[in-house]
Amino acid sequence: MFNNSEKCIYFMNPKNDLEKKHFYTYCINEKDYIKKGEKVELFIFYEYIEKTLNEFPKIDDEIFEIIRLFLINIYLLIAKPEENEKYLKYAVYIEEKAEQLEKIGREKIKSFIDFSDIDNEEIKKLNNLRINIRILEDLFWLVVKNKEIPDNGLYLVIPHFLNVSSKYIFYYIVVKYCDKLKPIKRLDIIEVKYNEEKYREYLNKYKNKRLDEYI
Repeated sequence: MFNNSEKCIYFMNPKNDLEKKHFYTYCINEKDYIKKGEKVELFIFYEYIEKTLNEFPKIDDEIFEIIRLFLINIYLLIAKPEENEKYLKYAVYIEEKAEQLEKIGREKIKSFIDFSDIDNEEIKKLNNLRINIRILEDLFWLVVKNKEIPDNGLYLVIPHFLNVSSKYIFYYIVVKYCDKLKPIKRLDIIEVKYNEEKYREYLNKYKNKRLDEYI
């Protein structure tokens, strides 16, 4: 049997409390067990990192290995913000490489790309990685907006790295696969029969509305 002091220590760990063990988890930046509902965006951010790594294309390339390892280490960077200082050099490095590719890529393609109309599996995997990294960048800002990590400017290394990485991947695709890429097709070249009266009704309504009226 536990004495009162031992009971207190035992039930401080949510794993030992039947009412808490499914709804609490260990939070690395707070170094404590917390309610899952208090850090929803942060846990989605972590889970999306895992998804991105699980789908990461196997490419024998130094830049992609740096991107992969940075994603693995985001857990460390969140737990120990001072570590971000060491990782900033990688963001600067990728940024320079992305800018070099951009100069070449802008000469090769002048329009939006229709990635949905491409059959090449390698291009699809690379573009999926680019999209996942952009989503991670957005999720990071949701975490910040909801104050789920400390207000420390060193964390800016993370979205900086994510932003330049997605840019690098995009221009890597453009430069390497230019001849396989297709520009988007404009929908407005297709004629359809539609209700002109209803069209005008909607158009007049939308022109006089603000988006924030629907938030």
